Amino acid sequence: MHNKEWLLDTLTQAGFETSLCSITDDPITEHHLGKFAVSVRTELSDDFPYVLPKYHLVNRGKHGALAHVSWGTDEYADICFGSSAAFNLNYDAPEKIVIHGLEKACSVLSRVLNDPNYNESELKREFVSIWDKHVSRSDLGILCLAEPSEDIHELQIRKPISDQKSRLQKQIIAVCPKTSACNPNYFLKNESDKTRRHNEGKGVLVPLVELIEPPAPDEHIKDWWINLLQAQPDQLKMKLRQYARHNKASDLYIVCRAPVETGHVWFAVHSQTQSKQQIPLADKFIEGWSFNAYSVDAIAKENLLSRGGAKEELNSFHIGIIGCGSVGVYVADMLASSGIGKLTLIDPETLMIENTHRHYLGSHWLYCQKVSGLKYSLQDQYPFVEIQTETNELLSYRDKDKLDQFDLLIITTGNATHERAFNQFIVSKNIEIPTVYGWVEAYGVGGHAVAVQPNQNGCLDCIYIDKSTNEAGLHPYTNYIEQGQNVISNHAGCGTDYLSYSNIDATQTAAIVAKLALRTLTKEINESVSVSWKGSEDLAHSHDIELAHRFHRSRNVLNEIPVAHEGCNVCS
Repeated sequence: MHNKEWLLDTLTQAGFETSLCSITDDPITEHHLGKFAVSVRTELSDDFPYVLPKYHLVNRGKHGALAHVSWGTDEYADICFGSSAAFNLNYDAPEKIVIHGLEKACSVLSRVLNDPNYNESELKREFVSIWDKHVSRSDLGILCLAEPSEDIHELQIRKPISDQKSRLQKQIIAVCPKTSACNPNYFLKNESDKTRRHNEGKGVLVPLVELIEPPAPDEHIKDWWINLLQAQPDQLKMKLRQYARHNKASDLYIVCRAPVETGHVWFAVHSQTQSKQQIPLADKFIEGWSFNAYSVDAIAKENLLSRGGAKEELNSFHIGIIGCGSVGVYVADMLASSGIGKLTLIDPETLMIENTHRHYLGSHWLYCQKVSGLKYSLQDQYPFVEIQTETNELLSYRDKDKLDQFDLLIITTGNATHERAFNQFIVSKNIEIPTVYGWVEAYGVGGHAVAVQPNQNGCLDCIYIDKSTNEAGLHPYTNYIEQGQNVISNHAGCGTDYLSYSNIDATQTAAIVAKLALRTLTKEINESVSVSWKGSEDLAHSHDIELAHRFHRSRNVLNEIPVAHEGCNVCS
């Protein structure tokens, strides 16, 4: 039983000087860390040893501002060195968990106590979590749609919807019309334009050059704000003073962006006064204003793209996706989430009821153009993607002028004849656009992608050359189903034909297509290659479909394999 008595015995036997807390009966250990003597209280939770113990610094107040130590005003404060989720705990050795955890907590304390420069840097780095402790209520937050700028900009402040219960509707939305990169269909952009969200006071976006330590628990935000302004370089002080002199308000939201060692932090103060006067961006204009802390969620590329695994450098690329069915639609989603800045979606078809189970779009888009529904769905979720739509067929793009706008093309039409004809046009006209093709095989036996690099040997037609005879055919050698079989299904005779595969099969294929596209754009691959994934053979066998030898002997699944063939009539 891992109770307080067991914990006291464990720490005592490990050689620590221990006593009992008079309030909680938890053991307290004494430590000499450099020139500092500290006491640490260890507390077990009910879930121990599957979670770490909690370690609290005793007499927190006498140690001043410390990074990685809670800023609570009570006698005990949590010491943070990582969550249980960050460690693989050896729960079969609970004594080791207690001792090693205490050693880590003391290591954190030792460094922040004995290295003032490190402590100051870490306090700034974790500024937001400390600042949030000064926010009086959890709903005192601002969603700010703005990109970083060296200039001071006005913000449009849209007040919360007071009669609603959701936290989103209780948040203030601030929009910077001059810098926001959000597309017009982004959900939060539309939310800010709702008629029930009236204007609330003025707002200003301030680019700080210097950040000071976050305010202490008992420090007034107004006093801290004065110190923050005084810490700015003279040039910025002058800019702020001039802006304040020419702008008056009685209700002002100041959203700030400030540099820290690992990037930038965003926070806000809400300031109010009895009557309109110069806004409090300089010492001489602060008298008479009150200040409150607000948290900020910044809808900016620097915040959202990297956190989602996207790359800001991809934001300059324009990709055309021809074919927005079950594969192309997921390719579009993956590319938008990866940070691609502009997509042109091309598909003439409408969303029909039979598409329901393997298409990204929901039923509210039934009988609408697939590309229109996809455009609004993607822009609603991804704020920084620009999307155009066209409803043309693949072969209509055998036109160099139409293709020059793209940095890369993705073709997932499922029509092998048209794709080969298009490939022949691209290669014969020496068009400088890399192209990625993708398709799924029936019954989920596999999926394939081919990346064709411009002006190099290797193209889509290369995979249609039989390797045993070196003769061109109508069946790609990458496929796993033996050629010459009928793999088309229907459920009601003519006009209801379809290729049977699942949504999972489509998304797996989309993943290899999207990855090939991104690796091509970033120059990680510079030759024409194919990639395949291999599924189960069970469903194919149940429909008496014979699989090719390649399915059984393939060992290069998900590897990039060069496709160039010297016998290709198109590219060689």
